[in-house]
Amino acid sequence: MYEKEVKAGFKHVDTPIITKEGLYKKSGHLDHYHEDMYNPMDIEGENYYLRPMNCPHHHQIFNHKPLSYRDLPLRLAEFGQVYRFERSGNLTGIIRARGFCQNDSHIYCAKSQLKDELTGVMKMFDEVYSDFGIDDY
Repeated sequence: MYEKEVKAGFKHVDTPIITKEGLYKKSGHLDHYHEDMYNPMDIEGENYYLRPMNCPHHHQIFNHKPLSYRDLPLRLAEFGQVYRFERSGNLTGIIRARGFCQNDSHIYCAKSQLKDELTGVMKMFDEVYSDFGIDDY
């Protein structure tokens, strides 16, 4: 998968597994997903959370420096460990796991690039499914 993503122009990143509360507040993820997040850890008087998703971290990378339209599309990918607090009655094997590594990516592009980016991702999915012999999807 790594090789396929690199070939498709994705930059692989690694983001922290614990993060200050402010990032999840700023992104809106804390308001929407707090019930599915582990309780915060107090570290030196600040709340930190185990990473439940990669989105805000990738947005931080995108926002790190001003980009020109010539820098787009920016394709970020990560094999990131995430942790979600799933109540014990909700656990059903791999579907509702509390911790797992997910292959996650985000594409930042201009509106004029959207069709080509979506088409490229769908072609990559088709190739991966074909590699695994999955043809009925």
